[in-house]
Amino acid sequence: MPENPFITRETWRKDKVTYGIPDAVIKVSFGEEIQKLYDKYEKAGLKGPMTLKKVPAARELIKAGNKLIDDFLVGLKSEKIAKKVKNKDGAVKRLEMYRSWLDGLERACKGAVDIFAGPRHNYSKCVTLLSDAKKDPTDAKALQDLYSQGMRNHLGAVFHEALTTYKGGVARVTELLKDYEETLKKWHASMQGAGPSTIAKDPVKRTAFVEDMEAALKMGKEILDLTV
Repeated sequence: MPENPFITRETWRKDKVTYGIPDAVIKVSFGEEIQKLYDKYEKAGLKGPMTLKKVPAARELIKAGNKLIDDFLVGLKSEKIAKKVKNKDGAVKRLEMYRSWLDGLERACKGAVDIFAGPRHNYSKCVTLLSDAKKDPTDAKALQDLYSQGMRNHLGAVFHEALTTYKGGVARVTELLKDYEETLKKWHASMQGAGPSTIAKDPVKRTAFVEDMEAALKMGKEILDLTV
């Protein structure tokens, strides 16, 4: 996602040429309206890390941007307009890409409101990865995915940052964040390079690894439950 999730009128003019989009798809000029939102984003000072203070203004722009895109897509797909578009599928995908940038801004807003928003969203993915690893702990890739994608990325990245940013005041959460960090740190060196294959071939090590990841996942669940 670019720094400013809205495009300029000039960018839209180029898109119209590339995809053969006619004028008057909707009652207003998409280029002019999206430029206004681009300018408002700049004027509101929303660049850089999202903060609680920025969220209201950001969400107001997200709402306006999504409505503009929705209206344009309805017009673009209408029988009257669709037959005039040189590359309708390409144009639709382009608009959906712009919508994805607004989705990215909304995720940033959620993260500002709730620092554990990411792990809440990704927790079920970790449950699935743990289940896959438990089904066949001799599968080195399943172990690697559980550790790297799941416990370190989906949950651990935010939990690591929360060691210094969490200000909720719940002592148990702080304790769990430290325990989670130590549990993953215990396996960091072993999961590098050919490490997962070595662990997968060793019944004792793979059992210990899976048990530790399961324990860490329970810690994660408790952290999320305590910070709702």
